[in-house]
Amino acid sequence: MTAAVLAVQFLSAALRQALDIFDALPERWGLLYCLALSAAASAELGDWPQVVILLGVIDSLSDRIGGRLFPYMQAAIDALAARAE
Repeated sequence: MTAAVLAVQFLSAALRQALDIFDALPERWGLLYCLALSAAASAELGDWPQVVILLGVIDSLSDRIGGRLFPYMQAAIDALAARAE
């Protein structure tokens, strides 16, 4: 296992903890941001089924809260969606 893969796995674990924290808060934009980072980390690990699930959650949460990611983040998510197809 390479150092890059280990780093992404560590980041994924940290993001799971962050998701728990953001889920407990009333502000949902932080949760949306963390989900986007988790989708990118899952893509780096090659876990495309997880990426697809996270993209669906991101889309649903965006609609529910009426919030959107920053344009550069949305572009990255759109690129992930295109790769996942």
